[in-house]
Order: sequence, then C-alpha cells, then structure tokens
Amino acid sequence: MINDQVLKVKDHPTLYRDPNSKAILVVDSTARSNYNNQKALAIKNQESNNVLREEVNNLKSELGEIKSLLQKLVG
Repeated sequence: MINDQVLKVKDHPTLYRDPNSKAILVVDSTARSNYNNQKALAIKNQESNNVLREEVNNLKSELGEIKSLLQKLVG
C-alpha cells in the first residue's frame, strides 16, 4: 500500500504524507476503522437529533393549536 513516493510523518509511525497533495495517509487499519465507525455514529446521532427536533416542533405546533381551540371554547 505504501510506496516510495510518500514520506513518513515524524513521531507518527502509522501516518504518511503524500508530497504531491500534502494529504496525510493513515496506514493503521484499526485506527481507520475506528475513525469510520465514529464518523458513522456521529452522522447517525445528527440524524436522530434532527428527527427529534422536528418532532418537538410538531408537538409545539399542535399544542399551540390546542391552546387556541381551548381559548375559543372558554371565550
């Protein structure tokens, strides 16, 4: 995987730099897998938060409608 055209990153045995793009390459498959898992979990959490936020907004709207109807009944 690592060829002669990449440079080792000082003090990081699993990191290499591509001199053309200046990109840092991770050659530790466990670390890469952990990163991908964490990223997937963060995306899932964000999606869950968005769904919950939408549900709360819907509940607020419905509660406002109920309040309006109760005010009409009382008045």
